[in-house]
Amino acid sequence: MLIVLHILSALSSLAVTTVAVVRPSATALRVDALLTAFTMMSGTALVVMSHAHMLSACATGLAYLSFALSGLLVSRYRLAHATVKVRGK
Repeated sequence: MLIVLHILSALSSLAVTTVAVVRPSATALRVDALLTAFTMMSGTALVVMSHAHMLSACATGLAYLSFALSGLLVSRYRLAHATVKVRGK
C-alpha cells in the first residue's frame, strides 16, 4: 500500500511542479513542497522496510529531488518576481 502512495505522490508532485512553473502560486508551492516531502519520507521508509539496494534508490531519489526542487525554486522566483511587478505598478 505504501508503494502505491509513494508512486502517486511522486507523480502528483511532478505534475504540480510543472503547473507551478507554468503558473506560479503560493498554494501550488505549498502543495508541491508537501508532496515532495511525503515522497521522500515514503521512499526512505520503503528502502528501510524492504532492505532495497541503497545505490539505485538513492540515484532515483536524487534525480526526482533535483527536478522537484529546481521546479520549486523556479516557481518561487517567478512568483516573487510577479509579486514585485504588481506592487511596483
